[in-house]
Amino acid sequence: AWGAASGALAGAWPTGTGLARLADWVALPAAAWAFAALDRPRRRVWGVVCGAVFLASCAVAGLQHFGVWPGAQAFAPYGFLRIPFDRVYEPVPGDPGRFMAGGLLWHRLKFAHVGGLAVLLALGWGLKDAGRARVACLGAAGLGFGAVVLFPYARAAAGALAASCVGLVALAWPRRKVGLAIAGAALVATGMAVTVDRPLRDRFASSFTRAGSGERDELLETGWRAVQEHPLVGVGLGRFKPALYSENSTPQAVRDNAGKAHNQFLSIAAELGVPGLALFLAMLVALAVRMRKGGPFGAAGLAVLVYFALLSMTHDPLFQAPFSMALPLCLGAALGRAGVPEAG
Repeated sequence: AWGAASGALAGAWPTGTGLARLADWVALPAAAWAFAALDRPRRRVWGVVCGAVFLASCAVAGLQHFGVWPGAQAFAPYGFLRIPFDRVYEPVPGDPGRFMAGGLLWHRLKFAHVGGLAVLLALGWGLKDAGRARVACLGAAGLGFGAVVLFPYARAAAGALAASCVGLVALAWPRRKVGLAIAGAALVATGMAVTVDRPLRDRFASSFTRAGSGERDELLETGWRAVQEHPLVGVGLGRFKPALYSENSTPQAVRDNAGKAHNQFLSIAAELGVPGLALFLAMLVALAVRMRKGGPFGAAGLAVLVYFALLSMTHDPLFQAPFSMALPLCLGAALGRAGVPEAG
């Protein structure tokens, strides 16, 4: 309610895209109710369909990454679909034969961010289930994790996913010490994989340089200016743009940026004011409390919240429509199944 009305108090009505992303959160209770109502066979059908699509996207990302994929001209006749086919042909720095893949989402960050959610749910489901279902879920989680880390070269997503998976295994494994040992081994293996791949290693190392972080500092400054000018009600839902709060010294790349402040929480404060950010954080805390004692399903939901929070420190993941829809769906799935006594 605050998100829809705050900007209007200052005469800045919400935009259509802003309202659409807000509506994704409104759908969360419905998703939780739906998953709680599903019986085991229907849950498995849902899991099989989602898992198959996700693994297909990972396979496509692998083909794109190694260049075993049709050239950009092959997709020219389908330009009317307005799909960014060209986004998967960006070469990996230092290795022109490989590319930053985007899977079926045709965008490396969208693939990595949404793929991370799929990995966490599959991992949580695998720790809960038994037999062939467990093997299938853990296998999908492992393959998906490798695809997210290796193919799109999305540094923040890879780091956030690794940390979230470690926390999930440590929380949900039946024997805590064993879970910690397995999580630690997986983290070490991930670090070794990054170290062995020189272009990937250089990509992560560039995070600590100004050249590697792009214009993130300047983007953050535009967000801070918006908050300082509109601290109570914000600039309006969906109305924050870096170009509107730039200065003469602001680089042109920042002014041309179509996104937000590259910090999700700062962008929310800019659009909804400080009270809006406080309400949003209170909602996330309330969800975490509800899922805290929900077993592996609740642990998966907590891992999803941690993953979102870590991503939000360096990106605006909710600016991407696929992620904005996928996050409430995953939280609803975890919340709806947390604490339900039925096995499976």
